[in-house]
Amino acid sequence: MYAVNNADIPTDEVRYTVNSIFDLHVFPPILHDTIIALHHDTQVSIDLIVSAVLSATSLAYQPLINIIPPHSEIPEPCSLYFLTLAESGSGKTTIHKLVMKPFYDYLAEMKKEYDIQLNQYKTKKDTWKTIKQALDNNLRKSIRNNINPEMDEKAIEKHLISEPKKPQLLHFIYEDTTPKALLDGLCDFPDAGLISDESITFFKGYIKNHYGILNKAWDGDSYLYHRVGSDPKNIKATLTISFMAQPSIFNDYLKKYGEQAKGSGFLSRFLFTSINTKVTKKSQVVSLKKNITPSEILKKYHEFITNLLRKRQDNAHEEKIKTLQVKQNAIQDHKELRNLFITKSATDETYKNISDIISKANTNILRVAALFHEANNIEDNELSIEMLNNAHSVIASYIRQAEELFYPMSEHYQITKDAHELYAWIKKRHIENKNSPFLKSDIEKYGPNRLRKIERLEPVLDVITTFTNIKIIQKNIGGPQYISFMNQYNYFNVPEGEHINDYLIVNANPYKYPNHTIPVVNFHGL
Repeated sequence: MYAVNNADIPTDEVRYTVNSIFDLHVFPPILHDTIIALHHDTQVSIDLIVSAVLSATSLAYQPLINIIPPHSEIPEPCSLYFLTLAESGSGKTTIHKLVMKPFYDYLAEMKKEYDIQLNQYKTKKDTWKTIKQALDNNLRKSIRNNINPEMDEKAIEKHLISEPKKPQLLHFIYEDTTPKALLDGLCDFPDAGLISDESITFFKGYIKNHYGILNKAWDGDSYLYHRVGSDPKNIKATLTISFMAQPSIFNDYLKKYGEQAKGSGFLSRFLFTSINTKVTKKSQVVSLKKNITPSEILKKYHEFITNLLRKRQDNAHEEKIKTLQVKQNAIQDHKELRNLFITKSATDETYKNISDIISKANTNILRVAALFHEANNIEDNELSIEMLNNAHSVIASYIRQAEELFYPMSEHYQITKDAHELYAWIKKRHIENKNSPFLKSDIEKYGPNRLRKIERLEPVLDVITTFTNIKIIQKNIGGPQYISFMNQYNYFNVPEGEHINDYLIVNANPYKYPNHTIPVVNFHGL
């Protein structure tokens, strides 16, 4: 971050140029200023800070608002799942502590109240037990003396109803937890967060295997839980998840459990950030007021979160929740925003591997738009196209990072890598062969090791011969196949002493591939 020297800047502002994959101007002022202030004070990656601030905002609003998607009557939570990849020393813990401070302060305050209530409960419970013992004695005397015990029984029934209830210690943030502890906790407080600045405990623990509750908590669906020694309970939980992890930890997780996690739909719900992303970052000018320090801005954000937590406490008694929906005149615009992602996953090879993530993008847009709507203090219950556009910008940035993260694991990435390597080998071989065709079987003997087997080689050759000037030729009466180059006049070389009219190009067969389409690979610049 560095200051911008511009005479036109208002005298009460200081402007800075920063780089981020996110367009910071779409964020509500309270979030925008907090992100910039945290970056100014810590120099931690803005992209990491964005996810930390959004996850905290999601957790705070989670029990207060929900959203009804267009063409639906069923409200959904505004919960969000985040995964931020950053190496050790990148500031994960620093930002986690600063952003989550109001939550931990609030829970500490609730703990003090709980301790007071617990002492009061113990006193009341002791008195209640003494009275119960007396009533039990009266009943025994009546039975022993053959006196009608009906009055004593009614007194005991009435007293049982008045048994003091033990207070519950508010607990809605989990970091290192077991599946049982989480489920037991959600039975008591169903709005919670799995929040960790070092998520190795999740990726190596057992809770990662419980996709059922983790998926249903994002969806806002009920989950049937069997507690030992008690009747089954239907948990209608909502979760915000924010995991920060080192890339190596997540990569190990993907190797062992990636297919299962993606197949279950768990990973498709996440918004991914990598602070080392190669995705182009936007250089943008941001501003802070001169008369307020970054520390004061952060304090203002803490007060904002604390006020939402107070509302959480009030809502626990009154059971009110604000329901939002898309404005009628914005529904078509929202549909078009949704279709932008769908088209991308259908037409762009690099995005096809994350079609499951893109399928959730529409829901995540609505949820971010709902958070922006509330953080902007908009009083009505309808989301405008402005909020939807702003949310779309944020989700599009997350989608680009997910594409970069998962594309190297795709079939298209592997065939592109193989095709580029074989293309370079063929060009070199062609030069060594004095620009004359060489036998295709030479590739099986001398080509890149992993491509020598015909079942691995054929698909790669199909790609190369379809999208480059390299062709496979063969005599029209059969015989060995050769690798040749097509020149600018659409003629190919033939083996020395042979006639071009005796040879044909052996074309690739697209019907061997899904959708009868050979994967498109770009060879530009090679």
